[in-house]
Amino acid sequence: MSYQTLLKNHLGEYKTNSLGIEEEGYWRDKPYPHILPKEQYRQNILGTIRDEFWDYFETQDALKMHRYFYHLTSSQAMCYNLFYPFLMDNNRHLDLLLGTIGLPKSGVSEASFGKVLDKPEGTKFDFYIGYENGMQILFDVKLQESGFGSARNNEERNKKFKRVYKKRMRKIISNRFQNPSVFFKYYQLIRNLTYLGHSDKTHLFFIVPFENKALETKTSELIHFLLEGKYEDRVNIQFLENIVLALVEQCETAGVDLLKKHFDLFTAKYGITSKGAAKVKKPYT
Repeated sequence: MSYQTLLKNHLGEYKTNSLGIEEEGYWRDKPYPHILPKEQYRQNILGTIRDEFWDYFETQDALKMHRYFYHLTSSQAMCYNLFYPFLMDNNRHLDLLLGTIGLPKSGVSEASFGKVLDKPEGTKFDFYIGYENGMQILFDVKLQESGFGSARNNEERNKKFKRVYKKRMRKIISNRFQNPSVFFKYYQLIRNLTYLGHSDKTHLFFIVPFENKALETKTSELIHFLLEGKYEDRVNIQFLENIVLALVEQCETAGVDLLKKHFDLFTAKYGITSKGAAKVKKPYT
């Protein structure tokens, strides 16, 4: 059984047993157990942070909910559940996250969702950490996806490819892949990778479930083949299971009860177990 099927089955049970919601949500006019009724989309944020998060969300003009946020498989909702606890109380416990994922704990100037570095180009990164010394960490977070988004090569996008992306790809993407057919096939991934040229202090973090084998394999292999070798050191693939289980331990050690409870609930919601964790930090090297 695929990871996607297992996750949907698990989340269907979670919706009934943990959220107490028996009504099924709809996608393309068909009901599914793992989908919330649209009007109950707020339940996709864990109860430990739910009220605080939605108060925060409503103050952030740049944040927009994805179309299918009410699906419990939403990677955007998972991203908020993963990172928002560390933005609460003026980033009070951000150092716990930074230490867990191997980043410097001091000198942070910004931590935010939906960061846009180039407004004319328009890419929004799921999460962003900026430092006073100019280092910036761009996050792409996935959950149930089996790959990266492609795009149709229409006239408008082809013009943008020639005007914007062709130049940006030149030093970063291997020569043999600098063509429209490859670019539009792996549109989301290559578009994100080109931001490595933003500065020599820009790093990309891809967070994917280790148990999502199709995505995990595709991510590591594609990055290895698409990128010029010198840029690989600024790309980091980390597994969701490793991060969350480490956070449970870190929060318990630090005596931060609310966060410990939150990540216990996170593991229960997304079916994360120690069996699914991996010890590999950068699987493509």
